[in-house]
Amino acid sequence: SGSGDKYVKMLDTASITSKAYGRKWGVDVLLMKGVALGPSPEFAGANKIEIVQTVLDLSKTPSNDHPTPYDALLLLDADAIIINLDLDLLGLLPNDKMVSGQRVRNKDEAHTWNINNGVTMWNLN
Repeated sequence: SGSGDKYVKMLDTASITSKAYGRKWGVDVLLMKGVALGPSPEFAGANKIEIVQTVLDLSKTPSNDHPTPYDALLLLDADAIIINLDLDLLGLLPNDKMVSGQRVRNKDEAHTWNINNGVTMWNLN
């Protein structure tokens, strides 16, 4: 997801590899430009709430466009780029876990509550 001119440009660039990954692994790739909840661009992270809800809703109600439920979800910020298309990213996710990257700054404690949600993987099983 991305909001604001600089993030939309990043998303356009990053989406090239995301789409290539989707084609290689047979997964859907959805892009969101702008924000669904809250003012733009301050609440771009709120897009993730809307995306997770949309995917859960799609999984509950099969359609011709999407006949089977999603079993996993990988969310990437506009500035996150997949560089190894040969790695099955969702295959790294244990069936009973959700994975999120920890915010990494020198001043943060080792087990900070301040979580960066720029890259998250969700099990929807």
